[in-house]
Parts: sequence; C-alpha cells; structure tokens
Amino acid sequence: MNTESLENLLREKIVMEKPRPGFETRIQAMAREPRIMPKRRSYRWVAGLGLAAVALVVSLPTQPKPAPPAVVATTPPPVESKIAITETKVETPVQKEIEGMKSDARRAFAFLSDTVPSLIEK
Repeated sequence: MNTESLENLLREKIVMEKPRPGFETRIQAMAREPRIMPKRRSYRWVAGLGLAAVALVVSLPTQPKPAPPAVVATTPPPVESKIAITETKVETPVQKEIEGMKSDARRAFAFLSDTVPSLIEK
C-alpha cells in the first residue's frame, strides 16, 4: 500500500449505516420496562464464611502448650557485712571533673595502644 492509496482512503467520506427500522422503538420499549435485578447468590457468601471458619479452626493449635516448669524459690543464706566505714573525702565539682577527664584519657590511651600499637612505641 502506497501513500497515495492511503490518502485516498482517508479522504473518502465515511458512510454511516442507518439503523434498521424499529430500532428506536425497541430502545424506548426497553427504557419503559422496569428493570429486574438479578438474584444475588447468597450461597457464595455463606460458603465463603464457612470456609473461612474451617481455615481458622484448622490453623489454631490443637494441643495445649506445655506449662513452664515450676520455679522453686530458695532463700539465700544471710550475708554478713564486712564493710568498714572509711572517711569520705569531700570533692568539689571541679575536682570530680578533673578526675573524670584523667580517667577518660587513660581509657582512650589504653584503647589506642590496643588497637593501633604502631602509633605508640614502647
């Protein structure tokens, strides 16, 4: 098929087929008739609910779970206190901060010496 024949096909007037006689009267008659709703099939719903119930019953565990073992409570023997009361040193907040920073520095140095021993030569 070449382009000229395609152009001729596109330029032709489209002939509309006229409806058969009585078509309009049939449509009007159908519009006047009361519409009858199809019967609903309720047995499908009942069957679906029944199958769902059966699936639920089957999926539930049938054997009871075993009870956890009973825990026997024992009282520990009394502990004698051997704590000696020592003198407490009153520290100011600044002194506590200094001690904390020293402790952090010791831990950081120990961490670095364990992970990267080549950085710290002994």
